Amino acid sequence: MHRALCEGRFTDERWHLRKDGERFWASGETMPLLTDDGQHPGFVKILRDRTEEHLAGSALRKAQERYESIFDTVEAAFATVEVKFDKNDYPIDYRFVEANPAFVRQSGVNLQGMWVTQYTPDLVRSWFETYGHVAKTGEPANFEDHAQAFER
Repeated sequence: MHRALCEGRFTDERWHLRKDGERFWASGETMPLLTDDGQHPGFVKILRDRTEEHLAGSALRKAQERYESIFDTVEAAFATVEVKFDKNDYPIDYRFVEANPAFVRQSGVNLQGMWVTQYTPDLVRSWFETYGHVAKTGEPANFEDHAQAFER
């Protein structure tokens, strides 16, 4: 209340209890009530029930943590790739937006954020076509192939 009085308003987010004892997450805004002559008879507080959003955010954070844990520890190579297409919609380059440690171990290089043609301009076209197909269709792909440029 002191901060609301000094600053004109105060906001907070926290758990609250309903009359029936049920907990709910709310964002609150407290403002001082002032009379025309400057007297301060009290405060007004507006609460907005944000339980659903709070729980959804918590669930999302837990899912993100699970994903990161799996991403970092799974032994299968996993990567998210951005594909560059030419004016004829033919894949001409790609870069790894995200690659897990297993991917780096198995490929022998960490090309995250780098266009692959910067590293190896003579990479066989099948790699571009494979990643291009995934980018165009949204279909995930699992594959194993030899890349002479990486000697793997």
